[in-house]
Amino acid sequence: MKLTRRNAVLALAALLAACSGGGAGEQPKIVRIIAGGSTVHGKYVPGNLTGVVESEGWLKQQLASRGYALEFVDMPHAIGGPMINEGFANKSLEFASYGDLPAVIGAAGGSPIRLVLSQTGVFNSYLLVPTGSPARSIADLKGKRLALHRGRPWECALARAAEAAGLTINDFKVINVNPSAGAAALAAGKVDAFVGPVADADRLQREGAGRILWSTKQAPAAWAARTEIWGRKDFVADHPELATLVAAAYLHAGKWASADGNRDAYIKRLSLETPESAIRADLADAGPWKARFAPLDPAVLKDHYRYIIDYAAKTGLIGDKPSFEDLTDTGLTANALKLADAEGFWSAPPTTPAQ
Repeated sequence: MKLTRRNAVLALAALLAACSGGGAGEQPKIVRIIAGGSTVHGKYVPGNLTGVVESEGWLKQQLASRGYALEFVDMPHAIGGPMINEGFANKSLEFASYGDLPAVIGAAGGSPIRLVLSQTGVFNSYLLVPTGSPARSIADLKGKRLALHRGRPWECALARAAEAAGLTINDFKVINVNPSAGAAALAAGKVDAFVGPVADADRLQREGAGRILWSTKQAPAAWAARTEIWGRKDFVADHPELATLVAAAYLHAGKWASADGNRDAYIKRLSLETPESAIRADLADAGPWKARFAPLDPAVLKDHYRYIIDYAAKTGLIGDKPSFEDLTDTGLTANALKLADAEGFWSAPPTTPAQ
């Protein structure tokens, strides 16, 4: 049987439901966090700060003392957003570390989510052209073939860059393919430009097949794609103490990663998913290392998500627009900072959203 994206999502959602212990009798007390990761020696290893949360063991201990088990669930990157949104909808997940545009698409489709912590870093989007391309700005790509995976976080970054140049995404001949296929198309000369993550951008450059024309490293902070901690809305409302513990665990992990002495170890952890050369290239001239792990300024958060919601509605990616205020809950951050013993560790942002 052909494994379509929809079939894969349904199969993985069924697996999540099975793992949730569905059936007669009392439901197990468990907190499940889904995040991207890698397979190392046959075992799933969570990536980014989620991996640090697992290895530190602090959250596991805190939950165990309250009678809850902790489970980390693998998220295949190719279908991560739909899988997570389905998991929230069928209550087979409590928390997730995933990107911004997929979360907004899920919320508009009825996925009951709430932003728990906006802290787990940004990832840049890259626009590349063939090495010999005469293009020197995004405006030079008007009417050209551009490989882009629609509905993924870097779409909004491209849209913002286009608008800054007086264009819209409709001014390009968008070829909707996943990043690997898009990068291959650029290398083969089948498209005039490609938008995607740093791993593909770094590989194209190293192979001499592509040149970076623009990236969000050159843009305001609100333009960069984000991976944050989201919770199932009813679970967060019913168990604010547990939601605060999860937020605190990521802040605790962020304190560890912030230390200069742990920088290389954290980059090595990231390199389980992305080549180390790509990570270091992405981090070059990226500002203070410690600031990457600080809670996001609510004004930047508002700008970021308001734009994504408006863009998704304008382009038909969603129907009804979810409310920014209904999606966000920065009220947990202050207590989480206390629990993580992180008050004053970073420059403290306001604890309420910008109006």
